[in-house]
Amino acid sequence: MNDFDDDLRRLLGDDRLALTPRADAVDRIVRGARRRRAARVAATAAGSVGLVAAVTVGSFAVAGQFTAAPDPVQPAETPSVPTDDPTPAPSETPTAAAPVVVYPNEGIDGLTVGTKLADLENVDGVEITRYAPEDGYSELCYGEYRSPSAHGYISTRGTFGMVPDDLDPYYEVSTVSFDVPVATPEGITPGATETDLFAAYPNLDLYGKPDDGHRAVFEGEDIIQRGWDFPVTGGVVTEIVMEGLHQCQKAPILDPPTGGDEGEEEPADPPDGTEPADDPTETPGDTDTPGGGTEAGWSVDGDEILSPIRLGMTLAELQAVEGVQISTDGGGDGICYGSFTLGTQTGAISVRRDFGSDDPPEPAGSDDDYRVTYFSTSDPAATTPLGIGPGSTFEQVREAYPDVVTGDTFDAYVPDAGNPAVRWLFVSGDGETVASLGLDAGQNCWG
Repeated sequence: MNDFDDDLRRLLGDDRLALTPRADAVDRIVRGARRRRAARVAATAAGSVGLVAAVTVGSFAVAGQFTAAPDPVQPAETPSVPTDDPTPAPSETPTAAAPVVVYPNEGIDGLTVGTKLADLENVDGVEITRYAPEDGYSELCYGEYRSPSAHGYISTRGTFGMVPDDLDPYYEVSTVSFDVPVATPEGITPGATETDLFAAYPNLDLYGKPDDGHRAVFEGEDIIQRGWDFPVTGGVVTEIVMEGLHQCQKAPILDPPTGGDEGEEEPADPPDGTEPADDPTETPGDTDTPGGGTEAGWSVDGDEILSPIRLGMTLAELQAVEGVQISTDGGGDGICYGSFTLGTQTGAISVRRDFGSDDPPEPAGSDDDYRVTYFSTSDPAATTPLGIGPGSTFEQVREAYPDVVTGDTFDAYVPDAGNPAVRWLFVSGDGETVASLGLDAGQNCWG
C-alpha cells in the first residue's frame, strides 16, 4: 500500500470518529419498517391516493475496521395486501315479480266475474266505459272496465228466456283479463303445458272447449257459471282469462251511415218513374222451408253439438248421414214421420209447429216437408252455451237459466235467447239431475 492509504486508515481508525450502534438498533429498524409498510397497506386498502415519503435510516456498524461489513438485516415479512377479486361480481338483475294467486271468489283489485255494475262503480281505481250503439254491440253488452291490474267486459251473463225491459240489474263483470302476472289456485301460469292443465283440472273442457285452448269451470259455487279460459299456442298456455259467459260478441251494424268520406258525392237518386231492379241473389237465411219457418229460424248458438245432424235437416239429408237409423213410427198422419238414432243421439222427424200458435200445422204434402225437429243426447260433453248438459244438477240449471220453465207434465225448457223458436230441453228422470239435453224446434211426434 502507498502512504495515502496508510494515512487514511489511521485517520478513520481514530476512536473519536467511531459510531457505536445501540444494542437494539436492528430491532428498531425492523419495527420502523413494519410500521411504514402497514401504513402503506392501510392507505391502499382505503382507496386513497398519495405519496408516502420513506425516511431512510442507515447506520454503519464499525467494528474496528472500515472494510468489515455488519451482519445483514433480515427484511421484514411482507404483509399480505388485499386485492380486488379478479372475478367481477354478477350484475344484479331485477327479480321478476311473483305471480299473484287469484281466487275466483276474491278476484283482483276488488272485483271478479259476477261483480254487479252497481258495486263495480264504487270500486276505487276502476274506470268504466259504456259502449255506444255505433260500437256494434247488442244491448246485452254494457261496455268495458279497466282497473290497475285487469280489464274486461261488463254485460249480462248467460241467456234469458225473455230479455227484461230493464237490464241494469243484470249487468256484471263478465270477463277478467289480467295485466299483471297471475296464477290460478291450482298453480297454472302462462307457460304451463297442456299436460299441466289436465293434471290440475281432471274435468278440463267438461263444460265446453274454446276454439283456441281449454276451459276449466269452477264447480260448487252459488253463482252463474264462470271458469278459467286458457288460450294455447304450440301446446303452451299463453294467457289466463276468467270468463263468465259474457254477451259482448260484436254484432254487425244493421243500419250503417250512408255516404262516404268528406268531399265524396252521395249516390245519385234513380230517375223518376224507375224502380230498382230486383236482386236476383236470394238470401239463404230468408228462404222459406217446408213445414214452416226459415232456414235462419232453425239455428242457435251451440247447436254444433248435433253434428253431423242439424235441426231443419230434410229427411233425404238425414238418410244420407252415415250410421243413422231411421224408424217410420210416426203413425202415417202426415204430421210425424218417425224418429232416428245415431250413437247417443235420438230425435224426431216431423213437420214443424209454431210455439206461438195454437193452430195445428199443415200435414206434409210429401217427404220433402219432413224435417229434423227435435234432438236429444245423453253425452256429458254436449252442453248449452252456458255449460249445462247431462250430469248437471237442476240447481245449476236454475243458476244458469233463471227463467227456466218447469212442470209436472213436460220436460223443463228455456227458449233460446237468440232464437225463441227453438227451446233447450233438460230431460230428467229424478227431477234433480239432467239425464239428457235436447233441442226442440217444434216437433210434432211426442207430447
